[in-house]
Amino acid sequence: MSLSTAQLDNQEKLKRELQNVQEPSKLEYLAATLLGRLLDVQIAVAKSGSQYGADAGPAGQQGRRFRVECKKYRDNSRLSERELLGEIDQALARDKALEAWVLVATCSVREQIQQSLNQHGERMGVPIVIIDWADGELAPLAALCAFSPDVVEGKFSGEAAVAARALQPIAEQAIEKLRRTLQSWCLGFEAIRTRSHETLDRIWNSPRESKAAIGQNAAGGAQNKKVKRNAVHEALNAWWQGPAQCDAPAAVVGLEGVGKTWATLQWLIDSKDTQPVVLIMPSSAVATIGNVSKTAVKQLLADSLHEMSEVYGIGSTGSADLIGCLSVRPIKDQS
Repeated sequence: MSLSTAQLDNQEKLKRELQNVQEPSKLEYLAATLLGRLLDVQIAVAKSGSQYGADAGPAGQQGRRFRVECKKYRDNSRLSERELLGEIDQALARDKALEAWVLVATCSVREQIQQSLNQHGERMGVPIVIIDWADGELAPLAALCAFSPDVVEGKFSGEAAVAARALQPIAEQAIEKLRRTLQSWCLGFEAIRTRSHETLDRIWNSPRESKAAIGQNAAGGAQNKKVKRNAVHEALNAWWQGPAQCDAPAAVVGLEGVGKTWATLQWLIDSKDTQPVVLIMPSSAVATIGNVSKTAVKQLLADSLHEMSEVYGIGSTGSADLIGCLSVRPIKDQS
């Protein structure tokens, strides 16, 4: 969102207040209190000294296990990429079930550093959230301050609160986006979604990948000539736009060898842009569930997510939230 001249002035005033304060701990307490109110969870600030890769965190309150690192830097200061990467490692060493690592900075985090942090987080299985500063548009940290100007006044200064309050009318959408990003079900979602779609592409385009993943050659994308099962596509589209919105499952059924898997994979490829995380598994994987229960299904999904992502711990939150996405109403192959 582009800002007016007055809004840009207020954002600049807020940034100067945050950058010029002498005590770094004021930013730590401000960020912890604002994020705690935003997520309705108590966030404690670590004591000075060894902080294990971050300045604050909920310490397991309400099941939340993220860490918040605050950097009070001026515009001409340079964040240390090596230092930030090391802090992520320290935070993960402290808590193997780390939910996310959040960086709050009073300056703009350069694109190269953001990319390095995100890539490192993906390798380690830790989502990275950056709440920094941007000029010319509403900055994430400015939006967070605009969420609760009273907190800004109590934890920081009256001048900063005045500037934050002036930004409130334009901050609602940014605040909701930040709140959604920090929810446990959303953290790391896009990275896993992208990985799952890459797996789908490989299965569709490579006979070898298809046989390895699902025990059969359903790589329709590798074939020069193929027939689209329009009836199946239309039925799946109707389900996806209708009953699926209420978590009603769907099943493609038909005689052996009629192309159920091919038709389903082609529909997934064609509708990939609208798909969430896609897990493709052979029926033999489901057959391994000895006792059908919620826990057994979660474990199956967690194992599938781990195999796809090659990261431990990824299924602890993601698998539970995928339960509601599995939906089945028979869709007969009439082609």
